[in-house]
This record gives sequence, structure tokens and C-alpha cells, in this order.
Amino acid sequence: MSQVEVKIGAKGGLALLTAAHLMSDVYFSFIITLLPLWVSLFDLPFSAVGLLIFLQNAGFAALVPISGYFADRTARPTFGIGMLIVALTMSAVGFVPSYSALIALVLIATIGQALFAAQAASTAAHSSGSLRGLGLSIYLTGGTLGGSLGPMAIAALVTTAGLQRAWLMVLPGLLLAAMLSRAFAARGEAPGGIRRPGAIRSSLDMGPVLALVCVLVLRGAAETGIISFLPLLIEQKGGGLIAVGTTVGLFKLSCAAGTLIGGLLSERKGWKPMMVLSLVLAVALVCGLLRADGFLALVFVALLGAALRASFPYAFLIAQRLLPEHSSTAAGLVLSLSLLGGGLGALGEGFLADGVGVEMALLIVGVTLPLGAAVAAVGLRE
Repeated sequence: MSQVEVKIGAKGGLALLTAAHLMSDVYFSFIITLLPLWVSLFDLPFSAVGLLIFLQNAGFAALVPISGYFADRTARPTFGIGMLIVALTMSAVGFVPSYSALIALVLIATIGQALFAAQAASTAAHSSGSLRGLGLSIYLTGGTLGGSLGPMAIAALVTTAGLQRAWLMVLPGLLLAAMLSRAFAARGEAPGGIRRPGAIRSSLDMGPVLALVCVLVLRGAAETGIISFLPLLIEQKGGGLIAVGTTVGLFKLSCAAGTLIGGLLSERKGWKPMMVLSLVLAVALVCGLLRADGFLALVFVALLGAALRASFPYAFLIAQRLLPEHSSTAAGLVLSLSLLGGGLGALGEGFLADGVGVEMALLIVGVTLPLGAAVAAVGLRE
């Protein structure tokens, strides 16, 4: 890990990073929540929705491994800069005049997210001492909690004050950016330098790596595909922005619970059967969700989010054990593959929805992708 000095102590550093992760995911949850508004405002086909999510995820997937690689090579902290970019761009979503301007704004925000994410995840794990799985799950849970609070916050703000008032959300991001800049300080270069990418590749056992890649891509595609198009299905069935925000928020909140449970269980042996079971369970929950209404549908939403996300902390730990001297690079690769899979899933689902409808597209994605991830998980080693 890069030598980043935490002026407020390890526990305080973990808490601050978790809070910043929470707020960054609050900002990025605006995109999913406001999709029905933009579909109506810009008269978009479903494939354009999928393209937006794909470009966001693919941009992050391309940038975050680079950010993680240089975070391992130098101790220069990038948390505050990344948080500042995310806060300024995502709080400006109310002023975008066109679909192309929206894409540009999202891509700029993605640069900020990449500067924050990989180094922050690595630092959070190392700040937890021997309980790295628990510390990492706390950090990840902060992000998923942000993803659950953000949809409800932006839906309430837009419903009561209008889309142009979204700029009011910039204030907590600016405060956290300043706190991160003060709390973390560079301290020289990472010990031992960094090996070249070729040396990193030669140190890997490719069997578990390929299995991990498949799990990350397929699980990410399933999660992003479901949560990207569920708001559109709600809107088609007559639900308003508050219903969308509540559903997305509940899904993300249950993801937070699944992340925390997965992190706690990752400290024990015998996690692989539970990982496979959670992915298979997600298939049954998708089928139940599409048949349910009202309160029962919300129950399925909550259980589905927890089941899909429970396997995520395992993936981080496996990657960091495969690359023990390059933990920021490993964290960046995990995030990259998950989001690349998510972008591809959303893009494919957008074209599917144009052809067979949103509900059928959700069913196809929600059944095939988690099953594929469960099969791939069998190839992981405990």
C-alpha cells in the first residue's frame, strides 16, 4: 500500500473514508433515480439509457485500475481532489440541457470517482489491522448506504423544489473534500517501489484469476442491469419519482446489509458455498419480484439487493491476496471489472428492452447472469 499518513489515526481515517465513500455514492445514485425524468425530458429510447450507464461504468472501469496502479507507486493522496470533482459535477445535473451534455457531465464525474475509489479502498483495508475483511466491508457498506440514501434525498428534493435545485447537494461534498485533504498527507514513495505490469501478471495464478473475472463481470452486470431498469418499470406501471427513489434506496440499503454480512462472513472459512448460494438465491428473488406488487415487491427488492452484494467483499479479499504487494491495484481491478460488467449489462439490457420490453429484459438479465456468476464462483479457491 502507498504510504499515506493519516493525521487523525487509523480508526478516524477509516471513518472519514467511509463517510466520503457514502457521499460519493449519494451523488452517483442521482443518475439511476433521475433516469425516468431524462427519458421523458430528452425523449430517449431505452438503448440510450443503457448507453449512458455503459459509458459511465466503462469510463470508470478504464480509469480506476490506472488510478490504483499509480496509488501503489506513489504516496500522493487523491481522495480530496476526487471528492471535489464528484461533488461539483453531480450536483450540477439539474442544469444539463441535452443528452450529450449529460454524458459529458457523467464522464467528468467518473474521473473524480476513479481518483477517489481505488486508493481509498486499499487504505480502508490496511487501516483495519488484522480484521481487513471487516474494515473493508465497513468501507463498502458506507458506499452502499450512500447509494440507498441518495435516491430518496434527490427524489424528495426534485419533487419539492425542482430539478434545478439539485446544486444544493454540493455542500456536504465540499466539506468532505476539505476534510480529506487535511486528514491525509503524503509520506514519500511506497516501500520497495512497484513492479511493472508484466511482473504483476507473472505472479498470478491464472485459474482463480479467470474465475474471479467471470464472477465480477457477471455479478456486476446483473446488479447494474436490474437497478438501472427497475425505475423504468416502476414508471411504466404508474409509479412516480418518490416511488422510484424509495425502491432504489431500499435496494441500495439492502446492498449495504449484504456487504456487511459478507464482510463478517469473509473472516471465516467455508465462505464459497455461501457465495454460490447467494447468487443462486438472487435468481429466485428476481422471478418473485417481477410477479409481486406493493409491499411484497419491496420485500423482494430488499432481499435481492442483499443476495447480489453479499459476494462482493469476498472478491476484494481474493484480489488483494492474489496481489498482496499491490493492494490499490487489486482494488482498482475489482472495481473496474465489476463496473465494466455493469456497463455491458446495462447496454445489452437497453437493446433488449427496446425489443422485448423492460419487464422481459429484466427477467432475462436477472436469471442468466447470476447463474453464470454462481458457476464461475465454483472455480475460486478458499
